[in-house]
Amino acid sequence: MYKHGMPYDTEALNNLIEWIKDNNYKIAGNIVDVCALDTTFYEYDTKANFCQIQIPVKKIK
Repeated sequence: MYKHGMPYDTEALNNLIEWIKDNNYKIAGNIVDVCALDTTFYEYDTKANFCQIQIPVKKIK
């Protein structure tokens, strides 16, 4: 899941975890928040990064 925010902002992560639970999946490994583009490379002042949350899941039978 891609998000526009800071790594310590957990709203997107919490929403994704709820979606996983609601759709009969379970978390099957470590959660990773990858910064794809941080504020170092923006040409304007911003307080958010372009990130990707990765959560390995398994389907609950």
